[in-house]
Amino acid sequence: MNRLFICFTAFLLLVSCNKEKTEVEIFINSLIEDKTETFETTDFSSDHITELLKYRDNELIINNFPRNPVSSLYIYEVTVGMYVLWTIESIRLKEINDLGLYMYPSLNPRITRTSSGELVDQELILPTVAKAYFDWWYSSLPLEEKLSTNPLEGLDLSWN
Repeated sequence: MNRLFICFTAFLLLVSCNKEKTEVEIFINSLIEDKTETFETTDFSSDHITELLKYRDNELIINNFPRNPVSSLYIYEVTVGMYVLWTIESIRLKEINDLGLYMYPSLNPRITRTSSGELVDQELILPTVAKAYFDWWYSSLPLEEKLSTNPLEGLDLSWN
């Protein structure tokens, strides 16, 4: 009986070590490995936001990422964290059926000052935006109300 228990435990360990990557992990790895060559956004839903938020503080700069094809400004680089937050904003808008949404939440994964329209230093603003999205997602609001709330509300910040 003791041998059976040991064999069963070893089997469980082997199975748990060979877990498949999630959709979010595959997406993040493709960004990090510079293998993203499409204009299409992901097909994520609010079910993916918790996992995406794990990457919100990632300051790795990437050059190859899905871009909004209607933007006249070509962004050469963005951090993984900022791109992930932009992806979360896309999910939020898609889930509330924002009719102004065309595949992307804004023209670019860049943050501007709402009051002036000026681009802010993306490296300096990432921690503020990351905290805003984290606090928004883990707030006590019901999901429907949460998705209808702009995480950047009250910060004089918006997506470009």
